[in-house]
Amino acid sequence: MKPDLYREAFAARQPDRLLSLCADDVILHSPFVSEPGFEGRDVVALMLPIVLQVFNDTQCTHEFGDERSQVLVADSRVLDERIKVATLLKLNADGKISDIWLMARPLKAVASLLEAVGQVLDGGGRNDVSVVYDLAKPLAALAAASDRVNARLVDDLNRATH
Repeated sequence: MKPDLYREAFAARQPDRLLSLCADDVILHSPFVSEPGFEGRDVVALMLPIVLQVFNDTQCTHEFGDERSQVLVADSRVLDERIKVATLLKLNADGKISDIWLMARPLKAVASLLEAVGQVLDGGGRNDVSVVYDLAKPLAALAAASDRVNARLVDDLNRATH
């Protein structure tokens, strides 16, 4: 599979097209949960529309790989935060996606991503998952404060070494 197939389907916001690139036993690995990932086409089919809903203004900046894996790096926006996203696509012997690894930075933007996903899940009437949204708010505030403090520390270090 060429990375442009995934990139184009993502840009067109077509979850069915994205799913057609996946193996039956595909696993979607979230930046929020170390393990397990979302396993199988049916579960991934539920998650892809959420992924497409929360990422906005996505522009691919880098893509590379070989016949076994592809990596796409993109700038995107979640809520009001800029976010850098790396997507690792592991391919099976048939060229279908067997694993999708979503990775994101900085922490402040990841917290916004968690908040956005929580809003989607909470808005869907899923009371059992509203805890995601409830946890996202204080995490977002903590990440924003940490980002401000850490930015000053990095800036001071950069100035001190030049």
